[in-house]
This record gives sequence, structure tokens and C-alpha cells, in this order.
Amino acid sequence: MIESTAMRIAWLTTLLAATAAPAASPQPLLQATFRHDSEAFAYTDDALLATHAPDYADGEWLAEAAGARGVLAITLGNRDALPVLGMSGGWSRAFVLDQPIRDLRILFRCQLIQASGYEADEFALVMVLLDGVPLAASGLDFVARIEGDGDGGAERSTGWIAIARDVPSASAGRHVLTIGGYSNKKTAENESTRILIDDVRFTGIPDAPR
Repeated sequence: MIESTAMRIAWLTTLLAATAAPAASPQPLLQATFRHDSEAFAYTDDALLATHAPDYADGEWLAEAAGARGVLAITLGNRDALPVLGMSGGWSRAFVLDQPIRDLRILFRCQLIQASGYEADEFALVMVLLDGVPLAASGLDFVARIEGDGDGGAERSTGWIAIARDVPSASAGRHVLTIGGYSNKKTAENESTRILIDDVRFTGIPDAPR
């Protein structure tokens, strides 16, 4: 009797596993490769951290940069020798979700490049925001950071890095993604920062009503 009951439980477990609905898989929601243009991403000066230095920020689409075909670029500084505190720029794209989404994942590649003239108290960041809110991970609200190492030497770069940020849920309706760069200070003409952005993708699982 004990053996029969155990066999029945095992059979029922196998049957339930076989007939259960398959687990939902993430679905592609948006992809931008920037091979031919900015693909509806729009550039804005002073996009991050309430900066007010539009003359020291610029954005452009580039057909090729740092070994990649088609990228979005942001340049901070690179104008004159005047000291400037706080510079930023960002590329944004609005998108509409037809229904609530769970397990939203935002993926992209970026590269942060800092010229050789920056001192140790001068740094640059790459940030990603959804609806104006930084997407943080491990307590950090930026995805890349470089600090100066003193005037002279070689430029500093993260190289191409892959970024993923997860959002537990997103409501139906309009949202805005922003990927941008920030530099806290420049004090010389040769202090410039460049951010390159490529291959932006969203995936998620439609959150069907229960």
C-alpha cells in the first residue's frame, strides 16, 4: 500500500509537470542598432543631474566610431579653457506599452572615454533613466564611471561594456528611456569626455490579467 501510494504520487507529479502551461519567455519589445540613423532617439543638452551648461554639451549620430557601425555620441567639454561645473547630455526615446509588462530588461552597449587632461577630482558618468528615474543596481545610480589621473598621459576608456538594467514591472502607456553622460567639472581646454551608445534593446513579459 505504501509503495502503491508513492507510485501514484510520482505519477501525478509527472502528469502535472507535463500538462502545466510553459513558463512565459521574455519577448522583444524594442531594438535600435543605429546603423543608419538615430532611430527616433533625440538628443538633449543638460539631460542629467540638473546641469546648466548647454554650450559644453553636444550630441550626434556617427556612422562609425570605436570599431562600431552606427552609434549615438555625446561630447562634454571640448570648447575652451573656462572652468565649468556640471555638464551633461542625453539621448531619449519615448515608447508606448500596449499592456503592463513584467520583468522589463533594458540592454545596451556603451563606452566612456575621458581625455588625458583631467585631475583626480574630475570624473565622468554614464547613466540610464526610465521616466526620469535613474535605474540603479548594487546601490549605484550610474552604469560607468571614470576619474581623472592627473594632467598628461593617455586618455582613459572603459572600452565597450554591456549594460543590463531590470525593471520589475512597467505600466501600460507612454514611457521615456534616457541614456546619457555627465561630467562634474572641467578646468582646461583639453578636458573633454565622450560617451558612445550602441545596440539598445528592451525585452519583457506581458503581464496578463489574472
